[in-house]
Amino acid sequence: MEVDKADKKSAISRAMSIIEAISSAERPPSPADLSHQLSIPKPSIHRLLNQLESDGYIQTSLRGLIVPGNRLQGVALGILYSSRFKTLRQAILERLGRPGYSWLAGVLSISDSYDIVPRAIPGTDCQDRRRAALSESTSS
Repeated sequence: MEVDKADKKSAISRAMSIIEAISSAERPPSPADLSHQLSIPKPSIHRLLNQLESDGYIQTSLRGLIVPGNRLQGVALGILYSSRFKTLRQAILERLGRPGYSWLAGVLSISDSYDIVPRAIPGTDCQDRRRAALSESTSS
């Protein structure tokens, strides 16, 4: 009898599945919710959750629900604000800064990184121009 690879995941795969489920949940899940959703036995879920919590990736609320920890939030911000992903956003913003574009700009500071957050001026055709700039940058 062959064992399906999806049924026999490594501990790393299971931990990443847990992190993914926590980060995409509409509300903080309980360990039982995660066990049911991911088809991982309760003892394994508890062992993995304890390890993730001791490493700072998750936290358990007073009600026993699982929420992202400081370390997981740091990983998310690191990905979001790394230069690799920032380049695409900067290219889009440069195209939006061309003559003829009417934008108000604000500055958002997170972890000593600055991003310009464009906001359209009401009553202009900025939304159409923004869509055009976005489609140009993703197609090139």
